[in-house]
Amino acid sequence: MKYPIAALILAGGGSTRMGQDKALLAAGEQNLLQEKARWLIEHCEAVYISARNQEDYAQAGVPVIPDKQPDCGPLMGLYSGLEEIDSSHCFLIACDIAPPPWELLEILYNARDTHDAVIPRTTRGLEPLFGLYARKALTQLQVQLDAGARSLHRFLDQIDTHYVDTDAALFKNLNTPEDYAADIQSLENTPS
Repeated sequence: MKYPIAALILAGGGSTRMGQDKALLAAGEQNLLQEKARWLIEHCEAVYISARNQEDYAQAGVPVIPDKQPDCGPLMGLYSGLEEIDSSHCFLIACDIAPPPWELLEILYNARDTHDAVIPRTTRGLEPLFGLYARKALTQLQVQLDAGARSLHRFLDQIDTHYVDTDAALFKNLNTPEDYAADIQSLENTPS
């Protein structure tokens, strides 16, 4: 099923713990960013990449939305993306999250109602970098950014956020070379 929403891949992180750009790490015959874009194209109406600049990720084959202001973190990536997309909702996913089952996106999508955001919550905490955000949240995003706030968690506290309880085992972040080495097999075998 294709959902009538845009997807935004966050690829603007510094990758300091990994020691190299995580988006460009090999994932089968493609890199992590290309694999994530392919995965999303099959299920979302439109797919974009949020990055510091367009040149780094043009090979992924989807439009790149540069941050309106550099070095302001994922909140700026989300703001820049929501401002540019032509969709009432945006599915946000960080490029270093190994994709959980598609059923989870369906659960988030079906829970959207009039909420500003729908976010998974696990026993480890919130997963704001795998969430559904309404375009109407732009106003509050602007308020947060103007105030110098950079925290997605704080932003979620300021808007109408609906939390969906789910299994922490569904979320695997690739932050270090060890994480990447342990998860490369599942990345290469991600179902479409």
